[in-house]
This record gives sequence, C-alpha cells and structure tokens, in this order.
Amino acid sequence: NHSSPRSRFGRRNGPIAATDITLRHRMSAAHGSYRHLVQFYDDDAALVGTVAAFLRDGFLLGEPALVIARPHHREGISRQLAALGIDVATAKRFGDFQLLDAEDTLALFMVDAAPDPTLFSDQLTTIFEQVAATHPGKRVRAYGEMVDVLWQRGDAEAAIRVEVLWNELALTHRFSLLCGYAVGHFFKQSSGRRAVCEHHTHLVDGPADLPFDRRLLRIS
Repeated sequence: NHSSPRSRFGRRNGPIAATDITLRHRMSAAHGSYRHLVQFYDDDAALVGTVAAFLRDGFLLGEPALVIARPHHREGISRQLAALGIDVATAKRFGDFQLLDAEDTLALFMVDAAPDPTLFSDQLTTIFEQVAATHPGKRVRAYGEMVDVLWQRGDAEAAIRVEVLWNELALTHRFSLLCGYAVGHFFKQSSGRRAVCEHHTHLVDGPADLPFDRRLLRIS
C-alpha cells in the first residue's frame, strides 16, 4: 500500500509564436492554470536551487516529479531536494521521482537533427503516463533541459520546435514544466531569448530566497 503523499515526499525524519500563444490559451482552458516556466541561469547552483524548490513544492502537494537533465544536474537536483528535507530514495522507490538523461531522451525523437512530432508525442506520452500513474488525477511537475542541449549545439530552431511540442503535449496531459537555459549562450542573441520567452507562460526571476511562486513573472 502507498503511504500518504506527505509521508512519502516529506522530510527524511518523517516519511511558432502566435500559434503557440493560441495553444497555451487552449491548454489553460482545458487543464486550468497550465504553467510553462523558463529560467535563464548563469551558474549550476542557481539552476539546481530553482529546480529543487519547484519540485519540492509539488511533492508537498502530492505531485510526482520528472527530471530530464544531464548527469551533473540530475545529481545536484537530487542532493538539493534531500537538503530541503525530501526523502529522495523513497520517492524514487515508489516511482514518484523519475530522472532521465537529456541526451538519451532527445535521441528517442530526433530525426535528421529535427524533432519528429509523432515520435515526441509517443515517447513523452509513455514517460508521462508512467510518472502520472503513481498519483492518478495529480499534475506532474517536470524539469527539462533538452532544449538547452539543442541550443548549446547551435540548433536553436530545433530547440524552439521542442518548446512548441511541449505545449502541444499539454493539451492531452496535465503537467507544469520548467525549462532551464544557460544564459551565456544568449549574450549575443537577445532575439533568441525573446524567441524562447514567446513559448513560455512565466519567467523565473527574483531573489532565490523568496518562495518559489513569488519569483514568477508572467510573460504571456
């Protein structure tokens, strides 16, 4: 038998812009307050702290979590969640906290250096159904950096297309998504940063010591 969300997640000593804007409005109508968040980070510690706060708030609401990231970020997020009092080992054991590699997951749906919409839908649907099965009816909280991997490769167009595919997936699945981009790749690409923001609902901004929701700036 599964224990309650709080005991399972709790403290360790207790258990294409206009079209995409239309998509986000449709998703909000279908699933309530759909949130597709973005953070531009300048160091790994800032990113890890943001992601851990985002997922911790979800765990305390009984929401399962999915992380699709590179190895050093997966490890850092797990450590930070533990520091915040989340029983990471138990969450993993119950399937409430699942971690996937960003490069490996990209390989499941990239064809000729471009994301294939059908493969993306099929592969991510399978992943989300596995995560959501632990808490039927609950929203999944997801962090992903596949787009950052693509951007760092110089594949900005493919990264933007993946953002659009995420928004399309939200028409049929209940989740909130946080994306992370290394800000260093945007110093000479202000238009690139604007393009990324067009496909998100909120920007993560403000001091890290604020409650997570108070750091969100609505951008669409």
